[in-house]
Amino acid sequence: MGQPLNNIIVIKPEAQETELGGFTVVTDRTKFMPEKGEVKSVGDECKYIKEGMSVLFREGAYSKVTIDNEEVLLVEEKNVFYIL
Repeated sequence: MGQPLNNIIVIKPEAQETELGGFTVVTDRTKFMPEKGEVKSVGDECKYIKEGMSVLFREGAYSKVTIDNEEVLLVEEKNVFYIL
């Protein structure tokens, strides 16, 4: 995988699950609007986010792209609001 520029972070999205009465449900909405993911690569201006971290980021504040046959999200560091 290449190197993102500036404060851009490459994130592999994780499917979000909802528990209903003891059952785990993955909804269609979470496929299109992920809010949690693993950081795959960071730009040289990122101060707090490092590769391998799991993060929560602002819903809809990303660009979806395919890099090396893998669907990932490009997110600005300012749109990451929590490190897990």
